[in-house]
Amino acid sequence: MPGDDSTAWTLVEFTKTLADHQSVEGVFGALGDYCKRLLDVDGIGVLLLDDGDLTVATTNSPRGRVAERLEASLAEGPCTDCVRTGQHLSVPDLEAEQSRWPNFAPPALEAGIRGIHAIPVSARSDLVGAVDVVMTEARELTPDELATALMLTEVATSYLLSIRAHEEADALAVQLQHALDSRVVIEQAKGMLAERHDVDLTDAFERMRAYARSENQRLRDVATGVTNGTLDLD
Repeated sequence: MPGDDSTAWTLVEFTKTLADHQSVEGVFGALGDYCKRLLDVDGIGVLLLDDGDLTVATTNSPRGRVAERLEASLAEGPCTDCVRTGQHLSVPDLEAEQSRWPNFAPPALEAGIRGIHAIPVSARSDLVGAVDVVMTEARELTPDELATALMLTEVATSYLLSIRAHEEADALAVQLQHALDSRVVIEQAKGMLAERHDVDLTDAFERMRAYARSENQRLRDVATGVTNGTLDLD
């Protein structure tokens, strides 16, 4: 049952499981598996905002797939409203809410969906989507179940943000290293040209830059040609 010691250990296990996933689909797939395991629900679906439109990120059950595809195509349903408001939305009895979502509810009910609980997904305070917890029976999530679902979603989202921050840091490091390497090659080439043609470093640099412009080449490539002896720039 949610809230006991076994749940706490399962949450620890969940955080370890996330280390095996490096993609949005993989992380939210793990989220769905653990929601089914801990909450006794049919599954989940995840909708994410992409340039203002909702797209299906992942589902882990046939009914979850139906719910997310309907919401993404109709722009109607609990998950859609959750994204619009940024608030958790509990729909314990979908049949009683048919007038609220006249296009979404009938096909969802036909697919066997009886209850949906939509949880907002936020990244650095920005709302980026929502998780639908889908059930085949009409009932409320207990407070412990809701707390568990919220915690799982928060952990999964935080892990994705950590991956993204790490990737951005790696990309920046590569860019900085490339810039430093370019500067080293250019400085070496300037020194070689200055010595070879008895000019100062400023003149040597201007020779390389003028050649790069006239030949539509990158300055680094010209400098590399100078240092490896394939360009003289008389």
